[in-house]
Amino acid sequence: MPPLRFRVLIPRASRSRYAVVLALVALLAATVFVAADGSLPFQLPDGRVLWFFGDTIVGRSSDGVAVDPFLFMARNSMVVQEGPCFTPRLEVLPNQPDGEWLWPVDFFLEGGWLRIVVMHMKPAPGPPGFEFEFVRVEEATFSLSDLQFQALHQFPIATTPGDPSYGENITVDATSGYVYA
Repeated sequence: MPPLRFRVLIPRASRSRYAVVLALVALLAATVFVAADGSLPFQLPDGRVLWFFGDTIVGRSSDGVAVDPFLFMARNSMVVQEGPCFTPRLEVLPNQPDGEWLWPVDFFLEGGWLRIVVMHMKPAPGPPGFEFEFVRVEEATFSLSDLQFQALHQFPIATTPGDPSYGENITVDATSGYVYA
């Protein structure tokens, strides 16, 4: 089945990031994405914009009505924006064994590859809605042309559950090309 593609027209005068996010949220709520957290945009060299999300509620919703039916919760999702066209994709970061999952937290380009910094999470006791804990920081590699997942690598930073999650946020020095975690 081909991916869903939607066209959203946003008046030129209101093309702020806020207006684009609102249009994107309205579009997705009318389709299968009811809500998602994260909203991390990333501009690719060819002009496409990737919108990455963490937990994504999939179902249907309408005018103030609760999600009905609630279909499932995807642990991550991505929307590829090409001009006014948006293509949603679920679970682009592969789920891990034993019910563990990956949440996107930052991005950078390196050697023609899209690198996504992710938090590897696992189920754990906690208050309702927060039954999870941090495992480690990893890097997911995607091809730039078709945005297909290629590989997952553990970040070269020692992490222990409960300790600070070093590497969760990054910056890239445009002059040297170094990535700082």
